[in-house]
Amino acid sequence: ATVYKAEVAVQADTLVKPEGTSDPEFTYVASGLIGTDELVGSLSRIDGEMPGPYDIVVGSLSGGTNYTIVTVEGTFYINPDGPGTKKVRTYLECVQRTPKSLYDFKANFRYENTNSTDIFVPWGPDNNLISTTGGFDGSFLPELFLSGGGTFSIPFDGERLIWTLASYESNLKTSVSSEASSTSGKCGKNFASLTMAPLLESDVTEIQAYPNPVTDKIYIQFSPEVELDEIVVVYDTQGKQHFVNIIVDTFGKQIEVDMAGLIKGEYMIRVNVNKKFEMIRIIKL
Repeated sequence: ATVYKAEVAVQADTLVKPEGTSDPEFTYVASGLIGTDELVGSLSRIDGEMPGPYDIVVGSLSGGTNYTIVTVEGTFYINPDGPGTKKVRTYLECVQRTPKSLYDFKANFRYENTNSTDIFVPWGPDNNLISTTGGFDGSFLPELFLSGGGTFSIPFDGERLIWTLASYESNLKTSVSSEASSTSGKCGKNFASLTMAPLLESDVTEIQAYPNPVTDKIYIQFSPEVELDEIVVVYDTQGKQHFVNIIVDTFGKQIEVDMAGLIKGEYMIRVNVNKKFEMIRIIKL
């Protein structure tokens, strides 16, 4: 009788390093192993040392004669570091009353990233929220700070809330902070529609992403003269890659992305156009 190998799915941890430094050890969680069985070898990533995202790949990781590794999910980031690198700046836009929610207030923060690449700062000492006396929901705090900038909201109880973020200015790590409380500036009537405005970051001038915001399928249309690759990746603001149904029509210069199964929030679709990665920012409703 034929004996088939068991399948193992590997979820690689999202990792980051400053430009010009050595890669850290690739860590992961494996699903499908039996008992005390372990994988051998190590994960790797797509080659490259320029700032930006790189897919983590199977490398030498192996299940031996008993297991087949069927998926490896994960992203590795290289943050810019050195001359010309600019720190990510933080701002409090305004505070909203939300009396029918778990928390009575919502702090609306904004950041500016003037670097040409996204910057990944994991939750921890370099990216955190602190309230010594109050409560808040920190699950909306981003880890991936998109080139250009972005916004996010933190539900809280109105007590003093401080967001601290550390990133590189040239080759020096620099911390900035913004704080909110119930007495901070209140949001105007049009603030909600402003933050939900379509976001698009791309060097390709003839490009349309619609509808944006989106509830299920989004269509990305390119001009006829561009060279469109079939590699399309969807990330959230924490840098996690999401595997969704994607149809790429390289002849018709259109991409269809099914986002129906994703939770509400801000996402980034990475496409390869004219042999260069372009990032398209999407709001999922």
